[in-house]
Amino acid sequence: MARPSTIASLINFFNRQFQKYRLETEIIFWTGCALGYLCLLGHRLSLFASVALSDPAGYPGLARASHFFFDSASREPFQIFLVKIALKLVSNDETAVRLISLFFTEAAFVTAVMGARFLWGFWAGAGAALALASNRVAGFYSTTGYNMVTYSFFIVLLAVFFLQERRGRWAAPLMGLVSALASLTRLEGLATTTLGQVLYFWKPRPRPWRAACLALCLSWGLTAPYLIVQKIRTGQFLGSHKPHAAFWAVREKSGQDHGADPPSSQANAWKNLFLRRGPADAFLQAAQGMALGFAWYLPRLWQGAEWALALALLGLVVLWRRGHKSFALLLAAIIAPVAFILPLDQVTPGSGAELRFTLPLIWPTAMLTGLGFSWTIRTLAERFNMIR
Repeated sequence: MARPSTIASLINFFNRQFQKYRLETEIIFWTGCALGYLCLLGHRLSLFASVALSDPAGYPGLARASHFFFDSASREPFQIFLVKIALKLVSNDETAVRLISLFFTEAAFVTAVMGARFLWGFWAGAGAALALASNRVAGFYSTTGYNMVTYSFFIVLLAVFFLQERRGRWAAPLMGLVSALASLTRLEGLATTTLGQVLYFWKPRPRPWRAACLALCLSWGLTAPYLIVQKIRTGQFLGSHKPHAAFWAVREKSGQDHGADPPSSQANAWKNLFLRRGPADAFLQAAQGMALGFAWYLPRLWQGAEWALALALLGLVVLWRRGHKSFALLLAAIIAPVAFILPLDQVTPGSGAELRFTLPLIWPTAMLTGLGFSWTIRTLAERFNMIR
């Protein structure tokens, strides 16, 4: 058995070589991580290609019927715009839809891993990459074509912006643009991005209001045309989401799927969903959904990779001690728009809502896993004096 001094000598030798050829080594390593994850996604596609598309099966039809960007009917315009582009590249509808979710899952992986790398160092990026490679939920949804996958990419991009200490003159417009694209992919993201921008320019001390107003005006200004189109065509700014509200209102009342929603149920869908039993009960339901989001849904997102979730909790503590206390609020803001539906049963009693509604939590959590992993490696190295 090797002596501890011999192990320490080997570690020091490899560390010196790494520092000597750091740039070349890192380029090879991170390129390999990206290509390896892409191969993993390809394997997931081969496993789940036979699973029929659900709601995204209708995206190509909406794309063909669309005459301009904001003309996307019952779905947000950016996802339909992406499908329109994909249909120019491939002839098969299902392939076009699946390729988009594969692309943005890979993009979210690269963003989370490289974000952790540049924020907290090599080991943080490596830990985030290992965590995401172990996550089976992200791999499954990469093949489903849901717009929530695209939305998740913008959320992790916002998380990287949020944690970045140095902010130049382009920080505000970039934050506003990314927030707008997130909202135009999932409209409920408008609440998340607005809260995120307020926290971004507020923490850890008050930020210039000019930059905050610029970001907010840009994100809301780019999203507003879609709301106006919906108002003109349906009579409500959120008219495209009225069928979805009716769907969840029926589930809230009955607790299970009874088939298609009756047209009459859509008339007061928002009231039936949020205020059927009064504002106080609506608040309690939202609070219950927030609690379930972290206590029940988040562990399910990392089922089979619980070690990553444990390190993420450690990373959150480390981040808190470094002064980034508002990052926990950003995670809560990701859950907030869907908090009302999380206590409901989408299909059968006890099933809860589908995991895709909390999917955007995966990538920021993986970044926290990387931070926890990095802190553990450095603490052990210092404790045993392995690296000089």
